[in-house]
Amino acid sequence: MRRVMLVLAAAAALLAPLPAWSQSREGAPAPREGFDHIREGEPRQAPVEAIRRDRYDEVVTRLFASADSNRDGLVALAEVRAVIETRKDAAIRERFASIDANRDQSVSFAEFNQWQRGLGSAVLSEEAAAAVNGVLVAENIRPEPMRGPGGQVVARLVEPISATMLAAANTDYDAGASLAEVLAHQGKRFEAADTDEDGWVTEEEERARPRR
Repeated sequence: MRRVMLVLAAAAALLAPLPAWSQSREGAPAPREGFDHIREGEPRQAPVEAIRRDRYDEVVTRLFASADSNRDGLVALAEVRAVIETRKDAAIRERFASIDANRDQSVSFAEFNQWQRGLGSAVLSEEAAAAVNGVLVAENIRPEPMRGPGGQVVARLVEPISATMLAAANTDYDAGASLAEVLAHQGKRFEAADTDEDGWVTEEEERARPRR
């Protein structure tokens, strides 16, 4: 009788469901790129918006390249101003083309009137008119929007390239800021926000970081 009871107990143990930790460790899909900042054992139902340091540095590197127009490894104030002026020129041309309906390189009152009235409630607002045509140009160079996890954090954490940023980053006071200097300057912002020093900046950490 005792042997029968032992056999029944062993069978019941085999049929019992595995513990939750075993199911999560074996056979579970690997976390998607951008979500692996969640520590092992923590729930994955609601991934936190966050950016990893190496991806942050990639964004900064691309930002630097967009400003280094002559590809000499330095970003000077003149280059930044030239990039901004080029963007303004393109925006002006695009706006003019949207008004010049007959493409004769001149704008009549009738064309201007038609364009303005097409703006609806924005008809008397220069800022709103610019926004409608997508031609608002910032006075600095900002990183390209990053899709996927971390995009919102990067948009707020990376400092746009401007005269102030270049002066702060150019620690050797030469003709311009190098990539290493810009990475070091931007890296300080990441490190200040990464309060738990885990190599990630979450949305909560970014929002809590001190502002100047």
